[in-house]
Amino acid sequence: MYYMARLSLNSGTLETGFNFTWQWSNFKDALSLYDAPFLRSFYYAGIATLIALAIGYPLAYAIAFKGGRWKNAMLFAVVAPFFTTYLIRTIASGITYNFLPFMVLPIYASLERVDESLIEAAKDLYASSRHAFLRVTLPLSLPGIVAGTLLTFIPAVGDYINAFFLGSPSNHMIGNVIQGLYLTQRDYPAAAALSFVLMALIMVAVFIYIRFAGSGALMGEEAVGAWWRPGRPQLPDTSAASRLSGERGRGCASTRSTSMRAWRSRTC
Repeated sequence: MYYMARLSLNSGTLETGFNFTWQWSNFKDALSLYDAPFLRSFYYAGIATLIALAIGYPLAYAIAFKGGRWKNAMLFAVVAPFFTTYLIRTIASGITYNFLPFMVLPIYASLERVDESLIEAAKDLYASSRHAFLRVTLPLSLPGIVAGTLLTFIPAVGDYINAFFLGSPSNHMIGNVIQGLYLTQRDYPAAAALSFVLMALIMVAVFIYIRFAGSGALMGEEAVGAWWRPGRPQLPDTSAASRLSGERGRGCASTRSTSMRAWRSRTC
């Protein structure tokens, strides 16, 4: 990092040598000359991340709750493409498929830890399957969604292989520009400045995303039901202990749930 920071403030050429001259104009040029590749990189990475989320969440949900004895085989199928080279995956499928496992696995890990008795308890309180998913499953899986989004978006922004093999010079990303400055033009200060600007922009984007999603979502401290808008009917606290203790004061009335009837047989 120190070497790159120092190099980004150099001036000169490969023939005459690079000298440390506090050349801050390298950063100005990085933003003014290559603004289009920057915007294109964030746009492509954002689209790839959204598509990966749209595909990855249902896939992770199916593996976690419907996989049964085939769960390990399905997980292996998710990571199996990593046994081939990145180049082959790129030519065969593109940027979204390359980073899809980075979205699926964190979401699966969050869903796997969800206590299914909470979902069943929500349905016992006459929540529909859709409401139980939105009120219980989705909030509890937020840490995986946040982690998967970051793990997919960050490498996708700096990717250059996909644009090089599947695109044209008119849709090159910022990674292609940095690669060309380093390996072709040998303009190391400009390439280093671009790399620093890219890292700074990624950090700003990640900070804004975490602020929007909430630090509780990243740390797994989200409250179930917090996403509901005011005015919607609210279910009681999804804590299993609070729900079941509340049932004790209702005269142990009959319910639809086998697990709840079993609990009453022990407590009533």
